[in-house]
Amino acid sequence: MAAIDRNIEVAQALSAAIRNDLQKLDSTNASERQKQDSKVEGMINDLQQKISSIRGQMNSITAEDRDLYAEDLKELEKERSDYQTELRQKRQAFSLSQQNQEQHDANMEKGEKIVRNLDTAMTIGNDTIRTQENTINTLEDDQRRLDNIDSNLNVVDTEGLKGETTAKRMYRRQILFRILAWAIVVILVAFLIFSIYWKVRPQ
Repeated sequence: MAAIDRNIEVAQALSAAIRNDLQKLDSTNASERQKQDSKVEGMINDLQQKISSIRGQMNSITAEDRDLYAEDLKELEKERSDYQTELRQKRQAFSLSQQNQEQHDANMEKGEKIVRNLDTAMTIGNDTIRTQENTINTLEDDQRRLDNIDSNLNVVDTEGLKGETTAKRMYRRQILFRILAWAIVVILVAFLIFSIYWKVRPQ
């Protein structure tokens, strides 16, 4: 019976260690979680083996003596079952938390990508606006140049009209001078003819 007492004490100490490690499991970081999870699972399996060993030892003692350990064994079996259930629940909660974290990370990445795309679109939009402003400025410069050309053409047209008017006036003056010159010539010729006639006429 001393061996049974010792095994029950060892099993109870192992149960307390499992309870302590289960409580620490939630605060374990993700990188160590699998290792700690496997450790707790191994301890629960060890507890099951010790319970089975105690039960086998109890079969070799009298029924009266078995009754002395029945309550301790029942408590150990209940604790082992509770630990197994708690470990399974913690695994499910951790898995769900990981899924939520992965979904959160994916959503954050998508959000950051959208923000980057918006920044890129804003940059392109700003570049487009600057290009439009430069184009407008260039068009305004071209319009001013065209206006200057048009003004210069108007000046040329005006000067051309003035030149044409002056040329016509000079041409008319030249014609008038020629007419006067011919008139003078005709008068002189007539006067010469008259003088000659006057001299040679019979007396």
